[in-house]
Amino acid sequence: MVFCFFFYACSAFGAEIRPVPGHYLRQGEVAPAEGVLFFKDSLIAIVNALQEREQLRAERENLQAQVGTLKAESEEMQKAVKELEEANRKLEVSNDKADFMISNFNVILGMYKQALVDVQASRQALAEDNKALRSDLWWSKVLAFIPIIGLVASVISGF
Repeated sequence: MVFCFFFYACSAFGAEIRPVPGHYLRQGEVAPAEGVLFFKDSLIAIVNALQEREQLRAERENLQAQVGTLKAESEEMQKAVKELEEANRKLEVSNDKADFMISNFNVILGMYKQALVDVQASRQALAEDNKALRSDLWWSKVLAFIPIIGLVASVISGF
């Protein structure tokens, strides 16, 4: 039992010793005499690593801000797309209404042209009727004088 306790204590003590950052130690190898804080290149490496970490942290925050901005822009674009789709639908409806109105206008225009043709035909028929009436009137005037001429001739002849 004592042996197990002694073995556990030694293994736990050995587990607490950590190697110097930047140097890999193999089992049984002695750690270097210069520590991280005393070795010039190691100190510069740690400072550079800290600066790089701060730069990466700032870059991450910048990228997160960009992601937030892009999400907001994406939502705005989706809203604009929905508005454009609604405007497109309204445009299609108004286009259909315009087509219907144009077809009605063409029907009315065709009826107007037909009415003009009918009016011109009736005008020509009226003009022919008018000529016929005038000729009838002329003949009736001529024929109206015949009885008067016959009456005058009978009066003159002595009845």
